[in-house]
Amino acid sequence: MDGMSARDRFRAGVLPWALWAGVAGCFGWFLLRAWKGLPTAANPYKGDFEHFYHAAVAVVRGEDLYASHTGGYIYPPLLAALVTPLTYLDARWAQVAWAGVNLALTGVVLWMAWRAWRERVGVPGDRLTAGALVLGAVLLTFEPVRWEFEEGQSDTLVILGMVGALLWMDKRPWLAGVLTGFAVNIKYQAVVLLPYYLVRRRWSAAAGTAVGAVAFGLVPAVMIGWEKNLGYLGRALGGLGNLASGRGGVGEGTHNGLTWEKSVSVPSGLARMLGEGTPVEWVYAGTGLVAGLMFAAGWWVYRGRGVAMFAGRGGLAEGRGLWRGVAGVEWCGLIVAVLALSPQTMVRHSFILLPVHMLAAAVVLVPRAGVARWPVVAGVVVYQLGARLPPGNVEAFKPALEWWQGVSGSTWCLLVMVLTLAWSGVEYARASSEGRALLDPPPGMR
Repeated sequence: MDGMSARDRFRAGVLPWALWAGVAGCFGWFLLRAWKGLPTAANPYKGDFEHFYHAAVAVVRGEDLYASHTGGYIYPPLLAALVTPLTYLDARWAQVAWAGVNLALTGVVLWMAWRAWRERVGVPGDRLTAGALVLGAVLLTFEPVRWEFEEGQSDTLVILGMVGALLWMDKRPWLAGVLTGFAVNIKYQAVVLLPYYLVRRRWSAAAGTAVGAVAFGLVPAVMIGWEKNLGYLGRALGGLGNLASGRGGVGEGTHNGLTWEKSVSVPSGLARMLGEGTPVEWVYAGTGLVAGLMFAAGWWVYRGRGVAMFAGRGGLAEGRGLWRGVAGVEWCGLIVAVLALSPQTMVRHSFILLPVHMLAAAVVLVPRAGVARWPVVAGVVVYQLGARLPPGNVEAFKPALEWWQGVSGSTWCLLVMVLTLAWSGVEYARASSEGRALLDPPPGMR
């Protein structure tokens, strides 16, 4: 550190340790919340892991997994099959083990996201930058990560497949596709990546998705048999169809209806605003209009940044130069689309924003010449406030909170954030491809 300024010595020596200590502190808190979320004799029905566990028990016993426990298992059969090793433990200790799985998977997801942004937008690979980006992503996604651990959720598996696809879709497109197919078999929303592969002429990734979706869909057949597995897949898809058509229900692979009060998706918000009895076609017409307006806004962003959305795009070009970084920004848009436009989204599902928030942190904390940071800062602030306000623990604000949740207010704020990220993120990708200087490089890179 000879010749460094006092500021650079602090940034090279003390600050990385402080940042990583902050990351460790966050995960210590998440594990504490996971412990507090364990079922007890007084409250045996806590979180969602109980549904995974009892579905896995049903798989082992040869019983109907969709009729298991309280009928709350609504996923394809793969997740239940993956949890079967934990059935050797009782429900409480199985959930403890699942918290350990979620901890490991979250660490892998953060590592893969950091690697992906290093390769796509050129963020430095030093300890200081890595610590800042990981901590930034965790803090911006703090509540959803807490819920993921406390309730024993499965979104870690979904984002594992999706961020793995982001990391490898240029170098190993078949693997990216297979990982996408895996994610589809946990929650169907991940299928949004398939049309993207097709539009961008990523044929290997698209083929890998098809192969992966079929292969992972058939994995449970090893345990339960071909015929029963196909029946489960049909019932799971049928439940999804019930949701998409606006019908509700519990058990038999069905979901709550579009107007379910805990859903914050655009379709749910529109369904509640339009009122009970509104034809579901109107809801989806409104959702399509919102999607169209977002696409038009994205087109305007691209034109404003002098970047083509389609001309000269596709195929091998997607993995080179400017398009490599732009593809990462587009991938963030797909993640937001999964959350915003799905028939049903809960606040905790925004756990899958971890890599998106990491890119936002990179634009702000690792600035490059000619890239405006204030749009991203403004967008992040809008979304963070929208996800937290009005305060639900203040009696006077409860009517406002009910209205805000009723219109899916936090998700509209998320759409604002992703547009600001696109505005600055596309320019950040261009700056990286042109080799523009970092405005405040890590010590030793000056």
